[in-house]
Amino acid sequence: MNQKEVYDMFTMYNILSPKLPLNENISKYNKLTEYDDNEQNEKLKFITKRRGRRIKESDNKINEEKMVHTKFSNDNIKRRIKALYNNYIIILLNNLIKERFTKIKMKFIKIYIRATKDIGIIYNRNLLNSKIKDIIINASNKYKDLDNNKKCIKFIEEQKNNEKILNILNMTYKDLYNDYYLKSTKDNNGDNSFEAHKEKILKLYGKEYLDKYIKNTENFVEFFMTGKNRKCRKPKEVDTIDIPTEENELIKTASTNESNANNYKTKKIEMVSSFAQTDISGINTKLISFS
Repeated sequence: MNQKEVYDMFTMYNILSPKLPLNENISKYNKLTEYDDNEQNEKLKFITKRRGRRIKESDNKINEEKMVHTKFSNDNIKRRIKALYNNYIIILLNNLIKERFTKIKMKFIKIYIRATKDIGIIYNRNLLNSKIKDIIINASNKYKDLDNNKKCIKFIEEQKNNEKILNILNMTYKDLYNDYYLKSTKDNNGDNSFEAHKEKILKLYGKEYLDKYIKNTENFVEFFMTGKNRKCRKPKEVDTIDIPTEENELIKTASTNESNANNYKTKKIEMVSSFAQTDISGINTKLISFS
């Protein structure tokens, strides 16, 4: 059965009415079946048409730009700053341990991932005001011994002549960032310095990214200390549009007739109740009947 036969079958089913004479049904059928193949194909397109909003070319371009330029977003740049700074803290402490305790194999391990990934205002405000020892005590879940950093801190605090390490451990996150990390150079910290980090970023991502990175590092502390917490966006209101179709018109007509009938019944009941009250009061008592 081809498309034309399918269409003819549905047309006859919808048009032929037992209430009409045969000649009228035939004339209606002949008028509706006078079309060529192109018109028929256009009418049958609804069978294979996909539902939903059509994807625009502009939407695809926006998605591509988001994927390509995601590293340029300020949020991701702040995460990179925190990742490099947190590594700086661990390497700095381990270098000081090597200088002070040459015969002891002990070192700090990386801290928990939230300290790097979370860029919320309230969380980072608390982080900036926290002491380094209170931050690094929470080790990363990648390691078996999660109490490693806690043991290192306890050992250092029990020893003598280790003011340098204790000074770093008791500094706040923001003070160490401003007074040590941003001022670190390759001469005194080598590859684990802010200067070396900038050179590496320039090679990997170019001048444009580096300029944005430096701008974020300069206002990093101020952003979290004075910034406001983000509010959740309200969902957009969806406007409903009534599409005039024959089926909708029939539904509206039926609902209108039903509402009119209900209104008539209501008025009729009100009339009965009003006349009943009149009969009870004894004024102009009449027998009222409704057909």
